[in-house]
Amino acid sequence: MVIDNFPIDRRQYERIDSSDRTEEELGQSEEGLTSFVYTLVLSVCLGGFLFGYDTGVISGALSPLEKDFVMSIQQKEFIVGGTTFGAIFGGLSAGYPLVLCASIIFTLGSAMLAFAHSYNILLLGRLIVGVGVGVASMIIPVYIGEVAPKKFRGRLSTLNTLAVTFGQVTAYVINLVFSRTEGGWRYMFGLGALPAILQLIIMPFMPESPRRMIFVSEIEAAKHTLRRIYGYSISEEFICQEVEAIQEDMQNTNLGTYHDFLKPENFKPLIIACMLQAAQQLSGFNTVMYYAATILKMANFEDPTAVALVVAVVNMMFTIIAIFIIDKAGRRHILIVTMLFMILSLLALGGSFAIQQDWSDSKNNCIREDGQYAASTQECHNNQSTIISTMLLISLTSYVASYALGLVLVLGAGYGTRLQKDLANSTEYSHLLGIPKALLPLGNKDALITHWVELFQNHGITPASIYVVTNAQCYEQFITWAKHHNIPSDHIVSDGTSSNETRLGAVPDILFGIKHFDMDQDDVLVVGGDTLFLHDFDLEKFFDRYKELNSLTDACLVTTYSVRDDEVHKFGIVKTNSNGIITNFLEKPSPFATEARSACPCFYLFNSRSIPLIEEFVDSCEVSNAPKEAYDATGKCIAYLHPRFKIGTFRISGRIDVGGLTSYIDANKYFEAHHKQY
Repeated sequence: MVIDNFPIDRRQYERIDSSDRTEEELGQSEEGLTSFVYTLVLSVCLGGFLFGYDTGVISGALSPLEKDFVMSIQQKEFIVGGTTFGAIFGGLSAGYPLVLCASIIFTLGSAMLAFAHSYNILLLGRLIVGVGVGVASMIIPVYIGEVAPKKFRGRLSTLNTLAVTFGQVTAYVINLVFSRTEGGWRYMFGLGALPAILQLIIMPFMPESPRRMIFVSEIEAAKHTLRRIYGYSISEEFICQEVEAIQEDMQNTNLGTYHDFLKPENFKPLIIACMLQAAQQLSGFNTVMYYAATILKMANFEDPTAVALVVAVVNMMFTIIAIFIIDKAGRRHILIVTMLFMILSLLALGGSFAIQQDWSDSKNNCIREDGQYAASTQECHNNQSTIISTMLLISLTSYVASYALGLVLVLGAGYGTRLQKDLANSTEYSHLLGIPKALLPLGNKDALITHWVELFQNHGITPASIYVVTNAQCYEQFITWAKHHNIPSDHIVSDGTSSNETRLGAVPDILFGIKHFDMDQDDVLVVGGDTLFLHDFDLEKFFDRYKELNSLTDACLVTTYSVRDDEVHKFGIVKTNSNGIITNFLEKPSPFATEARSACPCFYLFNSRSIPLIEEFVDSCEVSNAPKEAYDATGKCIAYLHPRFKIGTFRISGRIDVGGLTSYIDANKYFEAHHKQY
């Protein structure tokens, strides 16, 4: 991601339409993310915890089960797979009351498993628990999405994923505690009822989602719930507009038909999504989690249940890592890399078993089965066993880590000459003279770009992933700023220039940063460092749009917003087709030269495959001895790219640009009034 500090003309950000006023009030709300929302989400996430617990508990319970039940391999498979089969039926259901039903089903299934005295009861208990798993996995993500405020939706949705992996770790701990207890499998299964009972107690006090209430025409109840979600300080106008937005969305949803699935723009993504889901299951991950202890027992570990806990912890740890890096690294990139590691890990796992089985333990000698003598001591055999077991564990944990698993570049290399002149002529603001625009204090933040950094952090992009390209004049100031925000000092680099006359230009600086930090294989987000968006900007939806575009083909993504006729000549203007793909780009055209009225600020998400075209553009400018303006106008880079690479658009309500002192004062007032930005 690149945040670039170059001059862009100021937009009249004061013009906000009615839907934006709704988000403005939300930004001013002092309640933020209310305890009520956390209570709602954590309550339903108990279902995710139970899902994970069931996945993990069978791994440790399978071995002690064999002591009380004589089971064939096929019967074991039915016991393990019974839950998955039952989940098919649970997955067909939907609706808030089914969260309660899932709790009842989990409790009933856990009790049957704990007190089972026959194989048939055991299998029935697993099937019943499976129905609960299906209900939970279907309804919980939907419920969270419907009750979470928009700006926190992405963060809260990850809690269910964490709950699943935490449930798996908890199950492995319980397995370890009762692995040596007589009939310990009964405790392993039975304890699964406790979270279900807790959820059963809590959920009756939780409301339906506002969307569901509106669906059944309980409008006043929906408004009451929305007030509790957003905080009672929110206005009645906001609540009414939120209800209207939900009603409009429901009407649009009802207009869809099954025929829409067959449209090219829908059919291909649907097929890809289904294939990815199938690949996820066919990869064998569930088998590894269900049979982890059994696999490790085969690998000659003395306490396979304890070692299996390592597998669960690795899964949870890398799931957390994936949650933090997924938006900046990109789903497609992570998918390709982790699938490759999964394949290699599975090959190593299978190879380790093959090597292990190639050695016999005949007469405590290390003798190959082909008869070739290797050694004649028990120590040799033990060493080989330890080596192979270690190989198996590394392969297994590597596979799980791969299953559970881009960059940020801040570019502040501009000199802001117009603003510096204004500051030099000002008495009140002269103390800001010499501070680069990107580091000017703004609103309640120590620097303009701190707004961006905090927004990125709220979406899982850590300071360790943020890089800065600046100039020699501002380098030390960025180093000081970075230390206060836990950004490593070696993530700051100077482009070597020391004056506006010798500047490289915005696009060459982007390319310089990408090359210096070795980012040419990553997707890169380029952001104008002297620009901020209005507080209703939704970064999560921006990334979702990018994901949607790249599910079809490689594509870049830019932001756009509406401008007036008298503003067209100030900005790069884009024209798009009905799918929001750029068909034409004009840099600061006459309003009579185009009917388009969509400005394109510097917020570009470049696909990694488009990076060579940026270099090609810079090279073409150098060869043609193009003026410096060709380098500074980043829009011209988009004009060069769009005929050669697909570029989609994402609509925003507006932006705030710091060009001179007047625009800085206006921007400061705006963010003082909207201190809960984004």
